[in-house]
Amino acid sequence: MKKTLLFFVAIFATTFAIGQTITLDSAPSSVSQNATASITVSFDAGASTVETKLGIKIYDVVNAVNVYNQGFNDTVGEVSGTRTANIPIPLNQLLTADGGQYEIQASFKPAGSGWLSITPVAITIEEGYLIDFQDSSTYTLAANNTVTPVTVEWVQDFANPDVTGINANTQCLKITELPAALKWHGTRVSGWGNSKLEDEGQYFTLKFMSLSPGKTDGTVRLIIRISGNNQTLDVPYSGVTVGEWNLIEFYTTETTGYFTSVDVVFDGDGTNTQDNEFLIDDITQKPASVLGVEKIDFKDDVSISLYPNPSQNTISISSKKNVKIAKVEVYNILGQQVLNSEYNGNIDISKLSKGSYIAKIFQDTNVVSTKRFVKQ
Repeated sequence: MKKTLLFFVAIFATTFAIGQTITLDSAPSSVSQNATASITVSFDAGASTVETKLGIKIYDVVNAVNVYNQGFNDTVGEVSGTRTANIPIPLNQLLTADGGQYEIQASFKPAGSGWLSITPVAITIEEGYLIDFQDSSTYTLAANNTVTPVTVEWVQDFANPDVTGINANTQCLKITELPAALKWHGTRVSGWGNSKLEDEGQYFTLKFMSLSPGKTDGTVRLIIRISGNNQTLDVPYSGVTVGEWNLIEFYTTETTGYFTSVDVVFDGDGTNTQDNEFLIDDITQKPASVLGVEKIDFKDDVSISLYPNPSQNTISISSKKNVKIAKVEVYNILGQQVLNSEYNGNIDISKLSKGSYIAKIFQDTNVVSTKRFVKQ
């Protein structure tokens, strides 16, 4: 991703022996996760005429480790000069706002001397996005089928109509779902490289806006590609306000692998009579929930059956062991409880939005199991 950074020309020059100086020439005062901090220093080893060594880094003060350290070994006779280090900031780096504390440090070693350093300078790390759609050259956009009734407008052609509230980015992506669009038609985004689940996390967030009055309820689907395999994540939404940004969160049960592309799909069923228009922006990947989502342990019990699945109105539960079912809790894919009912032969799900859910089934012996089902 790319973000405008505020640079300053430093006057942090430190002098040691006669003629020996190191100066921080320029550096950002802040940098986003998943971005690069460009730091430039100049140095002069004075009378030294042999090898000079130089190092530039961002230091994590709280954990006493380097975020990144770029060292240079200059050749004999190169006793003065200027060097720039481009330091990548991980997507999961702790934000300054959440308690992180960071410094820019630079040191050099003239011949016959120890390491000499500048006075550390504070730098702020701000939230960044895996995909922010600010620069179309960063990503590859395509329909997720060879022939698909979905159109995509590139980011440089579509500006965010509302830069207030939760989305202050100036550009976003527009998806138009044509009348023939089906539930697997959407847009594929790739091009950011590989993002490792065990490093960056299993939670994904997405901002979206409906521009169509008839689309205030529905389902957003992410099809994420992890090490060559697809996993489908559905999140139902309801009662959204047309023209306002919404934040939704997805959770994958995968724990390892590389995340390389994502399809974003809105729930077309081939029956709508007009184009449905949506905006999407700011896809993030996090090691923990940002919406307070409860992580549900999936404990399947083959002796318990839930039917019909999919279902429109009611679901029923049976047990091969003839145990009594006491109650059922239903959670959406975000882990939010949407239904809690004693079990009397069936559960009414008719008021739930279409999408995927998890039923948490309590037996009278306090044994708990879970079943996934789809509300049509």
